[in-house]
Amino acid sequence: MQTRRHQRGQGIVEFLLVAPLVLLLGLGSIEAIHWYLIRQAVSHALVQAARAASTEHAHPGVLDKAFSQAMLPFYAASNRASSEARLQRAMAKRELASGLPAWHIEILSPAASSFEDFASTNPDLPAAEYAIIDNDYLHEQHETRLAQGWHLGQGPTSGQTTLQANTLRLHLTWLHEPLLPGIKQVVKLLAPEDDRYGSI
Repeated sequence: MQTRRHQRGQGIVEFLLVAPLVLLLGLGSIEAIHWYLIRQAVSHALVQAARAASTEHAHPGVLDKAFSQAMLPFYAASNRASSEARLQRAMAKRELASGLPAWHIEILSPAASSFEDFASTNPDLPAAEYAIIDNDYLHEQHETRLAQGWHLGQGPTSGQTTLQANTLRLHLTWLHEPLLPGIKQVVKLLAPEDDRYGSI
């Protein structure tokens, strides 16, 4: 009889030793799934924004607006106006808490130097207040650059080829808010102490 009671007591002690680890693993799994779902939604929104911006010469205003619109399904409500209101509230809350914009999209390419090298004077292109990179007949354009003496067809300022200058490359930093309160404190402790957008 005493042996059975002793074994029951030992089982409880063993459970108490293992329970915190199991709980942490469970909470960690929930947080990881939450992070993955948001990463997928944000990545999809960035692709949609890139598609819209590629037709407007990577205009930052077009890029931000398209990204915001593409994030609406993640804040879905009964109608579009309600979804937009939910998105605006969430972004305003995030900006108030961090003192930073809700997201940061950096245009890696084409850069300003790309427009210096590849700005087109083609009269068939629509008139614009800013430089335009022609995306027609890329191979022929590349051959023309080679004939001009550009080494490997690379622009003297940007170092890019015609194809590279016509490829929109973006880098997004999204301020992910952990789902679980304890994770927030851990992230704050682990954050690098510099003035980069993501660190702040």
